[in-house]
Amino acid sequence: MDFKNKMIIDFNVEIGNSIEFKFSLEELIKIMNENSIDKAIVSPIRGRYYIDLFKEANKYIKNSISKYKDRLYGFAIVNPWFNNEATIELRKSIKEYNLKGLKLFPSIQGYKVNHEIIYPLMEEVNKLKIPIFIPSGYPPSTPLQIADLAEVFPEVNIIMGHSGFTTFWLELLPAMKRCENLYGELSCQTNVRALKEVIEKIGVERFLYGSSLPFSHPIIEIEKIKLLNLSKEEEEKILWKNALKLLNIKK
Repeated sequence: MDFKNKMIIDFNVEIGNSIEFKFSLEELIKIMNENSIDKAIVSPIRGRYYIDLFKEANKYIKNSISKYKDRLYGFAIVNPWFNNEATIELRKSIKEYNLKGLKLFPSIQGYKVNHEIIYPLMEEVNKLKIPIFIPSGYPPSTPLQIADLAEVFPEVNIIMGHSGFTTFWLELLPAMKRCENLYGELSCQTNVRALKEVIEKIGVERFLYGSSLPFSHPIIEIEKIKLLNLSKEEEEKILWKNALKLLNIKK
């Protein structure tokens, strides 16, 4: 099935120039154009940005999305270990920079995803009425651990990046059954059989397409969506409709 005539929103892209990794805005736009990606949700690329350079990273995302309005939307990052400073930066990123959500990376930032150190940020996320993106499958951030957090904050929509990844896919179904505020972003989850089972039992409304650029690629991730053998309506929900609804943005 040809996806070139379908709308696609990529919910998981990392851009920037950290010490560890580099992926430029220009490279992203080139790949989006080559693969018929209409819109993308971008966050700072992993590395030291997530430790003490989150303010600089959020400014970079703000400036990047301003160059491609209506194509790019940004998620902020902060480090919970910076306490009130992190909360203030999150509020600024949402209200002044117009970013659409928060991304945390527990395996880089050094805490359990269900630890109380995250609670002040979760309370601010709830006040701001924004979703939060947390990569899953990297201990200490597995789907069931994220479900613990989701139970404490049932009004916050939490996106599990990679849907358990390749190691913790067994936790995906019980986690999503447990909490209706959990969503699964599908990039890098290679177990198509498991995804088909979970989507069948949970429904397509809580799943999002993502490429995980630059660590994976749209060609790979779109082929995986094709292998799920979904109906046209189901494909559209995963490829773009669920993202629009979750972020409350226009087509």
